[in-house]
Amino acid sequence: MSRLSDVPNLAELIKGHRLEVFVETGAGDGEGLRYAKELGLAERMSCDLNVGNAMAASKWGAVSTCDSVTFLKNLRVTGRCLYWLDAHFGSKFGVVGGDEWPLPEELRVLAGKPGIEHDVIICDDMHCIQDILNPTREDGPGHDWDPVEGTIFELYDPFRETHVAHLYGVSTGVLVMEPK
Repeated sequence: MSRLSDVPNLAELIKGHRLEVFVETGAGDGEGLRYAKELGLAERMSCDLNVGNAMAASKWGAVSTCDSVTFLKNLRVTGRCLYWLDAHFGSKFGVVGGDEWPLPEELRVLAGKPGIEHDVIICDDMHCIQDILNPTREDGPGHDWDPVEGTIFELYDPFRETHVAHLYGVSTGVLVMEPK
């Protein structure tokens, strides 16, 4: 699990793209919301399947208790966003039918959002993707998330016309997509 603070040049991304809103999937302990506040993002929102996590993280921003795809589908924001996509397999939290990694569907939802061409999208846990070309992948035992088939290129493809992608090997690997 990477932390938002692991992302290289984040303050510069926020300033350079004039980001105003922080949107996170997977609030966890609230670290992302807290760090986004430190970085000056006044409007902060997240979601978490775990009610305890949602309650704890809510001191740093608005937190919904729902799955990440539903959260993003219902999201209405004005202003340029920093998206931190860090939701995990719902089955790890007792969600029936939550065996799918939500990131591909989260990205499909975001690709259809008006104004997404101005937003920065950061995806955590790239180590899960078992693509042979993925330098952040983890093989075998030693990591607690299930391996995912597919490629990083498939995740980036819907944003190819509007964003530039950077893959960083920090922590569990992050994919940063910033406007061209």
